[in-house]
Amino acid sequence: MTIDELAGIIKGEFDNVGGEIKGIKGEVREIKSEMMKGFKEIKDDHEKLELKMSNVAYRFELVELQKRVEFLEKRVLRK
Repeated sequence: MTIDELAGIIKGEFDNVGGEIKGIKGEVREIKSEMMKGFKEIKDDHEKLELKMSNVAYRFELVELQKRVEFLEKRVLRK
């Protein structure tokens, strides 16, 4: 085996490793993209839940205010 043949074999192996690294980088990009989509969905769902929860508190406040108004109406109508 000559030095040139050995150099060719080594170059071929380095080229193979380079190709594998490119493949891994592509897979990592895909995984990152999927994760970012998932994080966005979680964020959107979280915002929806916060909105619903703030509306629930608002409804309870309305119910409480309605009770107070009814109480005052009854009191005024008695007089």
